[in-house]
Parts: sequence; structure tokens; C-alpha cells
Amino acid sequence: LYSADTCDKTNLVGNYPCLDSYSEADEDQDLYCIQWKPYDNSKCGNELNTRTLYTADSWKYIDAHEIWGISRTGEHNTYSGGGYILKFVKNRESAFLMLGELFKYDWIDRKTRAVFLEFTLYNPNVNIFIYATLLVEFSEIGGAFTMTDTQAFKPVLSLSSLGFGLVVAFMIFLFYNIFLLFKIIWNCKVFGCLRYIREPWNFVDCISTFLAYSCIVIFVLRMKYTNTAMDMFYDDKVTDANRFINFGHIVIWDNVFNVVFAILVFISTIQILKILGYNKMFTGVLSVISKAGHDLIAFGFLLLILLIAFAFLAFLLFGSKLESYRNIYVTCGSLANTFIGKNKLDPLIVASPLTAQFFYMVYVVVVIMFMLTIFLSILNNSISAVKAEIANSSNSVGMVDIIRKSFRNFLEMFYRPERIEQKTGKLNDAITSI
Repeated sequence: LYSADTCDKTNLVGNYPCLDSYSEADEDQDLYCIQWKPYDNSKCGNELNTRTLYTADSWKYIDAHEIWGISRTGEHNTYSGGGYILKFVKNRESAFLMLGELFKYDWIDRKTRAVFLEFTLYNPNVNIFIYATLLVEFSEIGGAFTMTDTQAFKPVLSLSSLGFGLVVAFMIFLFYNIFLLFKIIWNCKVFGCLRYIREPWNFVDCISTFLAYSCIVIFVLRMKYTNTAMDMFYDDKVTDANRFINFGHIVIWDNVFNVVFAILVFISTIQILKILGYNKMFTGVLSVISKAGHDLIAFGFLLLILLIAFAFLAFLLFGSKLESYRNIYVTCGSLANTFIGKNKLDPLIVASPLTAQFFYMVYVVVVIMFMLTIFLSILNNSISAVKAEIANSSNSVGMVDIIRKSFRNFLEMFYRPERIEQKTGKLNDAITSI
């Protein structure tokens, strides 16, 4: 990726060359001849130039939509999905010649802001693709930052790779969500949508159904893009073409599918609590949380404000010195680690001894000790109130009572007590008559 020459020169530097930082809006998208010379169709666009140079097309900008490109975020900046692309060939000697030509004509120069090396591997033994990205970023002040990203995904599915068990699980998942969708539609028609959704568990059913059908749609889209990419790959093998086939967008769809499916599994697991609602202990826990709901919301709002304030303070104090405080998002994660004891004070003391000790002491006293004490006191008051209510109520039903009653009703289907009394009465009459 190449940065455009948009740097504003000031009187302090005079005619000294000024190099600006990269941004997608100001990205250089011009066509160039070899060695970044201005494009001349008579010199660069003729067939002789294309035949004699291995990298003639690597000096021409390719838009992101032509290669299914998406914006990428590195350690230093966010970059567009397009750029000046070199497609390697499978022959090792030719690949070395292409690299030698790039180095000879300074394909990577001072205006280069990022170099991506992307390749895709396939393991037929386990039917898994590996999409790897190696990134080197060059800042405007001359620094270099490296980053690697490796994604494993399985977009090509077959009955042999899935197995009979997974196929049956997929079919059960599909039919269950079809049934659940019809159930929701029928209940909305009978009781009204607003009245039906007001029930918490009905709302959970609606969310899980929406996520399930979202997973199905994402799965179909991923298969569609995968089939298109594989068709291009097989066409290149037949025609000996050397097109760049980008699997990056397929990785994105695969990650989105995994995230949505993970949320669906989480919500489906929460629905187990619907069964535990008959348990006395679990009902008491829910009562404690619901009774302290308003106080907990107010406490959470106050805690959020304090955490944001400390996050900004830590970012301003240590952001220029420590990588773990380089931006607000990372700073919030570093401060959140203190709740589980993973935060380290030594790097803060090395960066700024006096400031770090004062900041850490105030943060621990205010957030961890003071705020957690308030949180425990809120729960303690709610627990005391719920215990008093449970002690006064005598008609509480637990899960054991429900199971005992259900088991008794099941036995009575085959062996009723009335039948025993009838048989006992007949036996007594027979003895009396004898």
C-alpha cells in the first residue's frame, strides 16, 4: 500500500521532502511505470514491456472490489483491501526473478506504508484451509511493525467429512428451528406479538430463532463464495492463468458464522435455567437479583463512569510509554485484568515510578475496595429480604417435589390406588361369604 504525497510542507523544513501518514481516503491509486515513474502508455502499456518484465502489472493499482478485498487493521493503522499486487508463480526460479526485479527497481520505497504477504494452504487429510497473512507496516517516521495472522477454516463440506452423526445433528437443528418458528408465529397470532414477547422466556426463544436462521443464511453465503473461489482455482489450473484468488472474505464469513453460532449456543444453554426455575435455591438466587435490580443498575452506571475516567487517565499517563496502554480499548482491557489479579505493576513503575504508584493506589482503593464493598452490601440487603420472604411463605415448591409428583402420576397410569382398594374390598367380601 502506497501513501499519496499530500503532506503539507511548512517553513520549518523548507524544501526537505515531507512524508505523510497513510489513510484510506488519501491512498495513492495512480498507475505507474516501473520504478514508480509517471505512467506513459507508450512506454508501459505496450506488449513488449509486459513480456520483458516479470512485474509489469505490479505497478498498477488494483481496486479492492476486483479481488474481494476488505479493509485490514494492523498494529499501526487500518488499510484498504486494494493496492499494488504481485502474484507469485509456482516455479521457484521464476519467483526469485520476480523478487529480484522488485528489489532492483525499488518496489518498496520510502512512501510504502504496508506490505502484505498472503497465502492459503490446504491439508487434504483433515479438509482444512489455512489462510495466513504476514504484515510489515512502515510508519512515516521510519519505524517498522510486524504482525502475523493465521486463520484455520473448513469451508468445503462433504458427507464423508461430516460423518453420519453431524448430518443427523444438522437435520435435528434445522427441523427444530422450523418447528420453533411456526410456534412463535402461531402464538403471536393467538396472543399478539407484544403480549407474547413480554414473557422473558418467549423473548429468549425469539432471539435464539433469529440467531439460528442467521447462522443458516451465513452458512449458505459462505458456501456460495467458497464455491466461486474454488471454481476460479480449477479454471486457473485448466487455463494456466495466474489470477489472485482472495480467501480473506471467506475467512470473514467463517468468523462471523462462528461468533453468531457461539452466541446461539450460549443463549440455548441459558434456556436450561427455565428448567431450574422450579428449584428452590435457584429461585432464591433470581429473587435476590430481581429485588436488587434497580440498585445494581445504578451501581453499574456509577462503576462504568469511574472505569472510563480511570481508563482515560491511564491512557494519558502511560499511553506513550507502554504498549498495553497504547489506546483506550487496550487500556480498558489492562485495567479490567486487575479484577482477576493479572495486571502487573512493574512495567508501570519502570515507565513512571511516582505517577504509577499513586495511580495504582487510587485505582485499587476507589474501584476495587470501595466499589466492590458497595456491591456486596447491596447483595447482602437483598439476600436478607429474600430470606425473610422465604421464611414466611409455606407453599414453596421445589424441583424434588415436582419430580416426586410426576413420578407418582406416571405410576398411577398403570397401578392406581383405587384398584388396590377395589381388589381388597372384593377379597373381604369373599372371605365374609365363606
